[in-house]
Order: sequence, then C-alpha cells, then structure tokens
Amino acid sequence: MLKILGRNNSINVMKVLWACEELGLPFERVDVGGAFGFKHEPDYLKLNPNGRVPTLDDNGFILYESNVIVRYLASTYGNGKLLPRGRDRWVGEQWMEWQQTTLLAPMSTVFWQLVRTEPAKRDRAAIQAAVQTLAGLWPFVDARLSGRPYRRGRVLHGGHSPGVHGVPLVRAGDRAARAEARGGVVEAPPGARRVPKVLVPSDDLTRPRPGA
Repeated sequence: MLKILGRNNSINVMKVLWACEELGLPFERVDVGGAFGFKHEPDYLKLNPNGRVPTLDDNGFILYESNVIVRYLASTYGNGKLLPRGRDRWVGEQWMEWQQTTLLAPMSTVFWQLVRTEPAKRDRAAIQAAVQTLAGLWPFVDARLSGRPYRRGRVLHGGHSPGVHGVPLVRAGDRAARAEARGGVVEAPPGARRVPKVLVPSDDLTRPRPGA
C-alpha cells in the first residue's frame, strides 16, 4: 500500500491526497511536519533530505516533490486518468509549472499573512503587493476556464491538483478559479471534496507547535 508522509493541512500533501482520491488508490498517511515534528529527524531526512513534506513510499520506492508525486501516481496507476495523451498532456503540465513558478509565491504570501500570522504582526505592504500580483494572474485562469469545466478542457488532469494551493483559502475545487479570486465557493471535483478541510486560524498561532 502507498504510504504518504506528511500532515494533511499541508497544501503540498493535499495535492497528493487529491490525486489518490481521484485515482481510487488506497493509502496510509503518517503525520509529519508542523505540530507533529519529525521532518528534521535523521530517519526522515534519509527519505527526504530536504526535510519537507510530502514524501511518498511506494513499497520501498521513495519519492518527494509533490508535483512529481502526482505525475508518478497518474503515470503508474492512472490508466489514462489524470494523464491524457498527446498535446493535452502538455497543456496540463504547463499549468502545473505555472502554478509552481508564477502563482505559488504571491498565494503563499497571502496565505501566510492572512491565515498563519496574527493580525498585529501582518505585513500589510506585502499583502497588498501580493494581491496586486494575483489580480493580474487569476484572469489568465478565468480566460482559460471560459467555456470549460477544467483548465485543460472537460477532463480532470493531474495538472489541476496544484490548484489546491488556493484550497486552504476558500475550500473550492479547480472549477473555482474565478470564485477563489473573489472569495466564493463552488462545487469541487469528487476527489477534492474528500481532501480534509484544514485551516489553522491565526488565533491558533499562540498554541505550542513543536517541530514546526
């Protein structure tokens, strides 16, 4: 059975959980990171020298980097699901890379400042700069989604799971690109609905978080 090492309130772990749900793959998940610690312990660093989550253990085959894990699961177990053939695949790959190289940084700023930082300690200038950047980025997704239920077309693709980066903020699926930017909520794909709804509000920051 697949083993996923990582806390379920990590956006990168959520990508992998969503992919497993869409593919119907049974898995065991072990809490690592955040309040659970362990990710800097020698035994974990032997598996993932970066000391980050998630790490996948597929019967002894160890893999880290969430986007790569999603691709691996789709390629190995998907039987064509989440990994279309031909040019459609590369359109999905394009969106995976776009999320990582372009969308991730400003979304991370908004998430960490508004969700994980106490109000009195928030960097308003950083938030405003990130929001302005996102105001120029989300229209790309709006345009791509026009007339399509998903970014690649009418079929859910592995490239959609990195869109889970917006899920902790508004808890919506890939169809929610427009709603994510405006704070709305729309119906998510079935697998995404089974990804845990996990947020750590800023008022929880005063609680001990060993190993974070």
